[in-house]
Amino acid sequence: MAAYIRYFLDNGQSELYLQTWSGNFRMLRCAEKLGFMECNKIAGLRIVRGEKYDGLTYRLNVKKFKEQEEH
Repeated sequence: MAAYIRYFLDNGQSELYLQTWSGNFRMLRCAEKLGFMECNKIAGLRIVRGEKYDGLTYRLNVKKFKEQEEH
């Protein structure tokens, strides 16, 4: 995923977003490690196996992403 992000940043994109749901724990952890920060939440947007989950939108903190890449 980091290579995918780098591709878009290298080709002129200055803002990157991703959307997922609050029950997708692996994606949430991955996004946060890469430097994405939650910017929007819609409560109860998705129902999975009878449980309601929030719809989440994340925005990439480019500075944090670049710092992570350097290490």
